[in-house]
Amino acid sequence: MSAIEAAANWILHSGIQNISADKKINGGFNCWFNLDKKNYPFTYSEITGYGITTLLYLYKRTKNKKFLDRAAIAAEWITTAAMESSGAVKTRYYYDKTDANPTYSFDNKIIYAFDTGMVLNGMINLFKTTKSEKFLDAAIKIAEFLLTMQKSDGTFFSMHDANTGRSYNADDKWSATSGSYHAKISIGLLNVFEATNDNKFKSSAEKICKASIKSQKSDGRFASLNNTTHLHPHSYSIEGLTYAHNFFTHHKFINSAVAAIDWALSKQLSSGGLSTSFSGKIDTNERTDILAQVLRMATFMIRQDYLSDDYKENLLKLKNRLLQFQNNSEPHAGGFFYGYEAGTKINHINSWCSMFGLQALVFYDKYVKKEKIEIDLLV
Repeated sequence: MSAIEAAANWILHSGIQNISADKKINGGFNCWFNLDKKNYPFTYSEITGYGITTLLYLYKRTKNKKFLDRAAIAAEWITTAAMESSGAVKTRYYYDKTDANPTYSFDNKIIYAFDTGMVLNGMINLFKTTKSEKFLDAAIKIAEFLLTMQKSDGTFFSMHDANTGRSYNADDKWSATSGSYHAKISIGLLNVFEATNDNKFKSSAEKICKASIKSQKSDGRFASLNNTTHLHPHSYSIEGLTYAHNFFTHHKFINSAVAAIDWALSKQLSSGGLSTSFSGKIDTNERTDILAQVLRMATFMIRQDYLSDDYKENLLKLKNRLLQFQNNSEPHAGGFFYGYEAGTKINHINSWCSMFGLQALVFYDKYVKKEKIEIDLLV
């Protein structure tokens, strides 16, 4: 079984997606499997959004209807268990309430714009595949809610308290503040625009992308909190701007994205991997979501002639480093470890890292074979 097939098999059969009689969790994707505790800490809306798109990508690739059926029950979990009547999507359903982080728990109804945007993209992708109006209706409701979180300068508030109706930033970490990473929200908004021809969604996407490039430094990096560049949101910025290029070629968003990829690859470690963050010096921690994100966008850009093929050796090393994090032991063979924090390997098999990793390996395979790489279902 190839690394790609193993990852797809893990997504379908490992239990990372809940298949349960309990409607509170059925269809939702868990965050990760903790190999030490032998448990899944929580079901995660953002990752269920990624999960829907991943399953649709695998359905398009294999024509196996099981992937499509799984995407549908994931969307059902979103609409029945995670989504407010306003279109806001709650964040995490914790199994053990004593371990719940109140900032993320369903119970406290703190909504994240980014997470909601990833659910939006999954939902509208499901409509595009099935043409079922219920998925379009849900996507429009989510998109309209997101527009209420967008500020006049084009950026989004990161958080929304559904109890009070207040949108705000906490500003204590990159994911709790406004930032260029919100450009990835534009993917779902643009897909809704295509489905509805309602220009308010296209306008919103254009505004966030224009606002995002303002935080890009002259060397190509996107600044996160305190002028540090965290390569995970840096890569989200690249993804959103690259996708938006198909709709706004006159804004040259692709130039910004290419400069950001070029900067990331210039910081490649001797291991073949990439640092988690950069603040004047490079740290030695690595995360597989970052490795996969940079690999898939770089291969796409080369295939589209946006980026020089001079990076082919960099990409081979990056692909090989990513594969070193793929688990080979049952019952979670095929999934990807998260990576390192504070020099310590995190001993869990991670859902979104596996989804990103799978797609990155497919993109790399197509790059080597000189085949067309499409980002219509970018996870």
